[in-house]
Amino acid sequence: MELFIKLGIFVIIGIFQYAKSDDEYFGFTKVPKTEITKHIAVYRVSNLNACMVYAQRSYMSKAITFDEKTQRCYLHDSLDKSLQQPNNDISLFIRHENIIAKNYFAVDQLCSAGDDIKTINNTLLDRCVNTCNTLSNCVSFSFNTVRKMCWLKDKIKSYEEFTSRPHNVFYIKDKKAFFDHKDFEKRNFEANRGEELKRITVENDDFQQCFDECKKSVTCAAFTITNDICYLQKSVKDPIDNVGSIFFVKMNNEVN
Repeated sequence: MELFIKLGIFVIIGIFQYAKSDDEYFGFTKVPKTEITKHIAVYRVSNLNACMVYAQRSYMSKAITFDEKTQRCYLHDSLDKSLQQPNNDISLFIRHENIIAKNYFAVDQLCSAGDDIKTINNTLLDRCVNTCNTLSNCVSFSFNTVRKMCWLKDKIKSYEEFTSRPHNVFYIKDKKAFFDHKDFEKRNFEANRGEELKRITVENDDFQQCFDECKKSVTCAAFTITNDICYLQKSVKDPIDNVGSIFFVKMNNEVN
């Protein structure tokens, strides 16, 4: 099962596991009647809990606001006070900073047993992230926010095998986020809609071939990676928000 499909299933699970009360949510602090005027992404969702799951999946998101009337979920990467303003119809939910892991999708209050390659006791999230980053076979880990323990894993189980844990966050490594190139500008959580030149099915997480193919092509202006498929594109056109994608634009390029 592909990673993005798994994350989609976790959205459904998360909707039913989130709220403790109107004012208390795991991983978030509520600031009533407040909105942020600048956002990095917007999604159409049916309820607040679904919006919160989008925040988990976007490790660049520091907060969310949800407009119940329009069913719009806004993700924000800045908590600058100058961007905040009163709004009686909207509440701001700030993601707890100590559970945001760069380049990892988060799934709150779930864990999976087994497949452990390393256990770290009496630790902070940063150490778990750094250790998983250095291990090529580490694809995910579970972190207990109360016991301060993490379990690094070499597999991601199917959603039926996950169990509810009130103080756990399960993290999935976004492998494509670890790739970069000096000749390309990276845009996280966006998908380009330019005309497609070619698509490449990436095997063994070898995303380098996407850079190589686009760089040598005089007609390639950009490419988008979604799941394990790389889409080479002729132009940059109307990028859309998509938590399952990363979009790379060729710099200093004259496309024929």
